[in-house]
Amino acid sequence: MKNTLIFVLLFIFSASIISLVFKLATPVPGSQKPIGCTMEAKMCPDGVTYVGRTGPKCEFEACPKTPTTSTKPSSTTTPDIHKGVDVTMGVGENKKIDDLSITFNRFVQDNRCPADVQCIQAGSVTVALTLKTGQRIEAKQLSSNEINYMFEGYEVKIVSVSPEAMSKKAILESEYRITFHIEK
Repeated sequence: MKNTLIFVLLFIFSASIISLVFKLATPVPGSQKPIGCTMEAKMCPDGVTYVGRTGPKCEFEACPKTPTTSTKPSSTTTPDIHKGVDVTMGVGENKKIDDLSITFNRFVQDNRCPADVQCIQAGSVTVALTLKTGQRIEAKQLSSNEINYMFEGYEVKIVSVSPEAMSKKAILESEYRITFHIEK
């Protein structure tokens, strides 16, 4: 009788512990843990506005829409290099802005945090460029972590990289598009 009573008490105690564990492990509907997104910014096409990551998937916010103005279209548009110009390039492309020639030679490294993963740091990309003005030519590995790289009076920096990194999809070098901001 004494053994049966001990067995029943142990059974009730074990069942109580198990039900308590399941109750604590089951999330309450509507209560999710807060998500901390990486503190990186993406420059919008207007060249002035920056947006950060937000929401449960830490995606970049949408850029504000720029109002369209009804000005006469010009047959030749020359960007004002003093206000800055954004240039998007793929591997192997060469562009000339003002007196600066920039060649995107190759993609060196992509250690960005995948968009579908929560990371402590945003990571960066590194690309190999050739910069040329007049008689001066320089090969440079430029990282997206660098704020501005000065070359012959021009500031060059990476402002965006596409496509976004994903944890389960490799990006081919030919798929990368890097947007550089160039200012004199």
